[in-house]
Amino acid sequence: MLPLAAKAVDLAPVLFPLADTALKTSPSVYFGAAGGSAIAALALIAIIPDDSVTSVALQAALGLPLGVILPAALAAGGVVLSKLK
Repeated sequence: MLPLAAKAVDLAPVLFPLADTALKTSPSVYFGAAGGSAIAALALIAIIPDDSVTSVALQAALGLPLGVILPAALAAGGVVLSKLK
């Protein structure tokens, strides 16, 4: 745990400008990106054919993060930022 904390302290100056930009972004941008990510996942699943195990695995490997995880994280970020502003 201690080496991880030391690494976090080392990375903090690099991450502060990124966090500042993320906090200054409008919540509507996060909501729009969440919708865009979900649409991209649907398009990806529709475009990649279901003709092999590899293709189905690719659909699952790319569709789950783009269609569920990223939209949920972006929507949660948008809600938090809308409460802060």
